[in-house]
Amino acid sequence: MSACPAGCGRMAALGNLLCRPCWHAVPPPLQADVWRTWRAWKKNLASSAACAEYKTAAAAATAAARERVFQPERDL
Repeated sequence: MSACPAGCGRMAALGNLLCRPCWHAVPPPLQADVWRTWRAWKKNLASSAACAEYKTAAAAATAAARERVFQPERDL
């Protein structure tokens, strides 16, 4: 286990990008993008382009989780 990169203070399980609550805070299209790019990278670990795409998707998902965790939607 390691600290969740979203900064929530929880632990993310080994092999997971985020802790469970933070992962569920990520919008489904971003979740799908993370999974798609991760699978593409795992098929060709030597591909620096696939790695870069995964890192970009992972960073976007982490940022989305951080935004929702620390700035939850307010009632308007």
